[in-house]
Amino acid sequence: MPLLPYAPWLCWVIPTLGAVIVPIFDVVEGAKRYRGYLGLSTIGLSVLFALSMMEEALRGEIIDLRLQVSPPIEIGVLVDPLSVLMAVLVSVIGFFVALFSHGYVGDDPGLTRFWFIMQLFISGYLIVVLADNLLFMFIGWEIVGVCCTYLTAYEYKIRRMAHLGFKVNTVLRVGDIALLLFILMVYTYAGTFNFIELSESTNWIIKLSRSGLLLISSLMFLGGIIGKAAQFPLHEWLPDMLVGTPSSSNALTECLAGPYLMARALPIFYEAYTSGLSELAYFFLAAAWIGAITAFIAALTATAQRHPQRVMAYAISGVIGFMLTAMG
Repeated sequence: MPLLPYAPWLCWVIPTLGAVIVPIFDVVEGAKRYRGYLGLSTIGLSVLFALSMMEEALRGEIIDLRLQVSPPIEIGVLVDPLSVLMAVLVSVIGFFVALFSHGYVGDDPGLTRFWFIMQLFISGYLIVVLADNLLFMFIGWEIVGVCCTYLTAYEYKIRRMAHLGFKVNTVLRVGDIALLLFILMVYTYAGTFNFIELSESTNWIIKLSRSGLLLISSLMFLGGIIGKAAQFPLHEWLPDMLVGTPSSSNALTECLAGPYLMARALPIFYEAYTSGLSELAYFFLAAAWIGAITAFIAALTATAQRHPQRVMAYAISGVIGFMLTAMG
């Protein structure tokens, strides 16, 4: 039975609560052994709630559920085929990663920290794919980026790992700042962050074009995508993360946030382009060429790697490069 309207909220709220609760297990006598089971339970519930929305997604329904908050703050979730597909993908992969990690990490001294980050990562990613507006999406976007940084520097007492975490954080922030500037520009001209409202009205994008900022803002948007998707020239954080993190598969889903956001905004940009805003042709060409160049460079670089996780990292960058090329 469908659990709407609660499922899209509980999908990400439950892992968040799990992340908040897991440190308490350190102070309760005899509870430490159950930290992993808590993580598995919360992420498993996310899977169930994500799957419960499949009925609406298969019918092609679009449901925008919003909380009443004061502007410019917008909090809401969007249930449509794309968001539900990604929610199922993220939660299912996240559950299997957590299940593997439960045995792999074992009795690591930093186990509480690990499960805190893992649950927060899944929660942040589900916010990214289910958010109905750019502002709420960006909050999840940053949560995911911060979790990637801390997973990379998980063995922070080893100086090299700490440096890798710092490098990952620095590279990701470059793309995130570009995306934030784009979001602020959109709100300045549109007065809303909501995806549906932005797609229904093209006035804001016409105003951006007349001000001469449309191409610049669209390239900033692309900068945010290539940063998170590990595309050239912001692709070097991914090999470092896979080497540093005890849970390599988290990086696989992390990179999909970029193509997801591109797919979410693609109809808006394409409709504007076909309506006469020809400068957006450079945006699509840039996306296509960056994806193609990344796929080529990543494939060549992978052949020269000895570390299996670095080979996998460059292979992932290359595959996502093909996705970006197709959408561009």
